[in-house]
Amino acid sequence: MCGIAGIMSNNERIDFDRVGERLTQSLRHRGPDDNGIMADRKHGCLFVHTRLSILDLTQRGHQPMHDVSGRYSIVFNGEIYNFKEIRDELKKSGIRFGSGTDTEVVLQAYIHWQEQCLSRLRGMFAFGIVDRDPAGTKLFLARDRFGIKPLIYSQTPNGFVFASELRALTDAGLIDRKISSRSLGQYLACGSVQQPDTIYKGVYQLMAGHCMVVTPSGDLQLNQWYDVAARSVELARLYRGKSYCDLVDLTRIKLEEAAQYHVIADVEVGAFLSGGVDSSAVTALMRRHLPGKIQTFSVGFEPQNEVMDEKQAARVTARFIEAEHHELIVTHQHVDQMFDPFINSLDQPSVDGFNTFLVSGIAGKRLKVTLSGLAGDELFGGYTYYQDIFKLRKIPIPFIGRIAEGRIPVRLLKGLSYYGLTPYQAVGHFRQYHSWDWLRKVAFKDFETPLLWGEDESGLDDLARMGLADLNGYLCSTLLRDCDVLSMAHSLEVRPVLLDHCLVEHALALPDRAKIRNGKKKSVFLDAVAGLIPPGCGQRKKTGFELPFRDWMRGPLKERFRQAFDSQAARDLFKNSFRQATVQKLDKNRLRRWDWQWFVLLSWLDRNRVDLQ
Repeated sequence: MCGIAGIMSNNERIDFDRVGERLTQSLRHRGPDDNGIMADRKHGCLFVHTRLSILDLTQRGHQPMHDVSGRYSIVFNGEIYNFKEIRDELKKSGIRFGSGTDTEVVLQAYIHWQEQCLSRLRGMFAFGIVDRDPAGTKLFLARDRFGIKPLIYSQTPNGFVFASELRALTDAGLIDRKISSRSLGQYLACGSVQQPDTIYKGVYQLMAGHCMVVTPSGDLQLNQWYDVAARSVELARLYRGKSYCDLVDLTRIKLEEAAQYHVIADVEVGAFLSGGVDSSAVTALMRRHLPGKIQTFSVGFEPQNEVMDEKQAARVTARFIEAEHHELIVTHQHVDQMFDPFINSLDQPSVDGFNTFLVSGIAGKRLKVTLSGLAGDELFGGYTYYQDIFKLRKIPIPFIGRIAEGRIPVRLLKGLSYYGLTPYQAVGHFRQYHSWDWLRKVAFKDFETPLLWGEDESGLDDLARMGLADLNGYLCSTLLRDCDVLSMAHSLEVRPVLLDHCLVEHALALPDRAKIRNGKKKSVFLDAVAGLIPPGCGQRKKTGFELPFRDWMRGPLKERFRQAFDSQAARDLFKNSFRQATVQKLDKNRLRRWDWQWFVLLSWLDRNRVDLQ
């Protein structure tokens, strides 16, 4: 895992050496083991790399890396789990290798197959390759299928720039801190900025499963190289006639294969273990492919006034699989000490991520790599609201008509707001926490009202379409983005095993009948890992990494909360009546979870000295 950055420009006024040093310094936390700069003024290209050594720990893995001819150079961030297989195939074509890294394999694969090399890569990645073609230099950029690894870019007056993190570009003075009104509205509506946008105007994320070609003159050519829905539809046709038992067996095979690939490393690999079924399954699966005890990591809270954490469940699973377990019990003192470093580490504001920051802190002190159970609910229909939507789409029209007669219990009314929506639309409805009309009443900005989640015509079953919407939205723009930047703040690589693309294609192809069976959510997944995880693990009420935000805001963070709502950013963004009412909720002990959303945003704006005017 690494940090990458670069410039493609013919502007000779740019001081490549000075900018390269600034980029290196900003990205050093992503790769403290080594760093390198390639300043190629002749071809208008600057590459910067900071390295966290995972494969081939020698200097043979130094980047930027070049081919023997000197025509091609690469900066790479990520892991290619099948790199040995690709290397063996390339060797048969007469290609020689000078290192044991996956980076060199990616470079040679691109030289050999060009863009078509991407479909052969199994893993998470973002990389740039410069081709000094005599007919014209070009920069090739690519991002993995699900956006696990970030790639941020901007077309500026001084040239094209890219980096692993937004703040690297601001630290180097390559982009301005101009807030995008559209992105700010997205954050206020759903707690994060939706890709391809970033919080800054004119700065974007290369979308998951996309690649781009850039010339020194600034011409851009964007291409989607991967479509998971199209691949899953093909599999879905094959699965229609299979029995439930066959689908369970297939799922177990795919899980085993994903785990086997994801433990490949030349350093020790550990795991995040919340005690939930996804992290427990991933940890148990990796245990089958690694010798000795596995180190696992979890977070608990004290005192527990607001939420029930899963530290006890994590301990049970750790004992069951004989792991060496580490846990951080977060007290008010910890929160007071960690909040400012958390805000400093956020690349963009997010309502989520503090959990990842905390658990990565204890893991990063011991290891360089951990596995994660991210995406299990999206892939296998585990969210409760998925089941609500699923049921509502089966409700007869006459039953819905009884709403007008006042004969529907109040507890059902919230769920009925999904009725009539497509699966994709229902996910967007759920993930948008605040309406545009309400935001206009409390904030000064005249926000755009973009469709936060699009529509799909995939033809997949309902649960798969809901999962696809979350893969493209919430997972990519919140969970994965936060996981990357907040784990790398501690120089820790996190591998989301369940996002192995062969497993994802399989999971989305599974019929609804396999995911919800006899009222049991994630049925096919639970049956596939039966015997690997403690008995009853899959039957506990889902809690996940719940955090006691309200306790913290009215406790150790109380004065910070007051200051945030009295800041210039708060005055520029929110109307006085809203600011005053929110602070009064603090005094009256009436804070809600979404107040954390405003608190983080205001703290981030102040930390980054962003002017909203």
